[in-house]
Amino acid sequence: MITVGEQSIEAVLTISGSAEAGYTGHMDADIGNAAISNITVEGQTLTFGIPDVQGLVTLVVEGVDFSGSVVGRLEEGMISGTRRAGG
Repeated sequence: MITVGEQSIEAVLTISGSAEAGYTGHMDADIGNAAISNITVEGQTLTFGIPDVQGLVTLVVEGVDFSGSVVGRLEEGMISGTRRAGG
């Protein structure tokens, strides 16, 4: 769930790859889809950019849950969710 101001958006974040080969990903939501870039993992912290909205997301993963912040060109918000097994 992404919450910016009064608006909440449900989205699915998909990341694939490895530290050695690099990561790729995208975010799919009812309001549209967006590629993500510059994906890095350091310990329990995941960061990535959303070029379409000049956004930067920082997540802290704790078990299957994650939460953090999203900063875009105009607004800031919160993001939280639960990890699902990939397929």
